[in-house]
Amino acid sequence: MGKFIYSKDFSKLLENRTFEKEEEIRDLVAAKLPELLKVKKEQVEMEHLTTSFDFTLSNRADVMVKTDGEFNKVILVIECKLDKSIEIFKGESYEDAAKQLHKYCQDVRAPYGVLLSDKFCGIWHYKYFDYDREPERIEENRIPDVNKIVEEMALASLMDVVAHPKTSKYMYLLVLFAYALGYVASLVSVYLKKITNPLFALLLLVATIALVVYLVKDIQK
Repeated sequence: MGKFIYSKDFSKLLENRTFEKEEEIRDLVAAKLPELLKVKKEQVEMEHLTTSFDFTLSNRADVMVKTDGEFNKVILVIECKLDKSIEIFKGESYEDAAKQLHKYCQDVRAPYGVLLSDKFCGIWHYKYFDYDREPERIEENRIPDVNKIVEEMALASLMDVVAHPKTSKYMYLLVLFAYALGYVASLVSVYLKKITNPLFALLLLVATIALVVYLVKDIQK
């Protein structure tokens, strides 16, 4: 599989077909996505219900792609539209459709969103933990492959934890504790010649792990 999936690849899912309803586009896209993205069929979900804080918009996303495994995270949201409906009811403007896509992606914290119709395909990128930032339209009209997106999400999740004020406080304390413990261990090793440094390294590791477990439990509370 290539490093990127382009808008033309999404559009090809609909080529040589005519559609009368948006549901027809949605069903076809959902059926073909596993092959395009190289994911399992179980990772593709239709009509996913999202949290809605804007009651002027729908809270059912057309198609979502999730990570594999027990703890699923949404990788990609696809909003499907019928182009002739856009022409008739929205004056050929995709602004409302894009707004709907942005809402879904923010609801489920998806890093990528695709607005797809039988004549149009646009791709947006969303900051994983920054709700206030305007979504970025990807001019190259492409997304990374699924593995790269999952890596991006993992890094963003880590940064989200690190950036949390409470977490930062404990990280500073952890660094200070490790430094102090290492300093004390080095002093003691000078006087206790029979005890080797690997033993103190082990004690340092055990003490650090114990502190981390305590801090994690405290943060969860």
